[in-house]
Amino acid sequence: MAHHHTSNKCLIFSILLGLPLLSQGVAQRQPSPLNEMQHGPFVSSTLSTDPLSIRSIFVYKGIAVRVGKDEEAVMVFDTDLLRVASAWTGGFLKWYPARDGYEKWPSHDGYIHFMTAQRPGWSDDVHFSDPRPWKYGPIPKIHGAYKGMYLQNDQVVFAYTIGETEILESPRFERFQDRAIFTRTLNIDPLKVEQSLQLIQVPDGSGTILVRHKLSKNHGMMEIRSGKQMRLVGYRGPLEKAERRPQISVHRTAR
Repeated sequence: MAHHHTSNKCLIFSILLGLPLLSQGVAQRQPSPLNEMQHGPFVSSTLSTDPLSIRSIFVYKGIAVRVGKDEEAVMVFDTDLLRVASAWTGGFLKWYPARDGYEKWPSHDGYIHFMTAQRPGWSDDVHFSDPRPWKYGPIPKIHGAYKGMYLQNDQVVFAYTIGETEILESPRFERFQDRAIFTRTLNIDPLKVEQSLQLIQVPDGSGTILVRHKLSKNHGMMEIRSGKQMRLVGYRGPLEKAERRPQISVHRTAR
């Protein structure tokens, strides 16, 4: 699990993607009226990678947002755990034929580039422990709370709090030399305690190689390699007056 320590005003994270690190869902496209519907820039739903298995649910209260110039990519925000749960390119969502698509949860319709563990998106102790006594529903408000979202044209901005700190987050997507780049832009009020931000889930084991690149005081990235597969996680920011500088590191947790 890659995460980022921060207490800064404004940060931009980018994930540059190469080959897949995650296996894809096996379900094939099935006819459903919902697949042909124009859903707009986002859809709120429980999402799974396989409609036949309840264990394949990767977000219970997710908002799937179309991002990119041609809406070719999707990022999913988890309003319970305040994390970006998944991101893919290709299609939007895939509904299944039973009861016109309402019997099964929809799944991704494309190529998954990354996911994150079903843990809180922020942590003040780098362990990302789930504080909920029952692993459903939102985390306690003392830890964080989802406040809602803003929509300007097709640009979505999520509003939530971590502790008493207000955060605005906007997902984006672009391509550079045919590589997919998913970006999270965060405007963060001053934090009272240092926080870690969950960015991406990475393979565990000796086959995973991590290389840190500090390009400047406010700019850096981490290279994650597993065999022939690679991810780059970069950051840009904060403002010059920020008290602390960001660092990217990896924290491994048992599943």
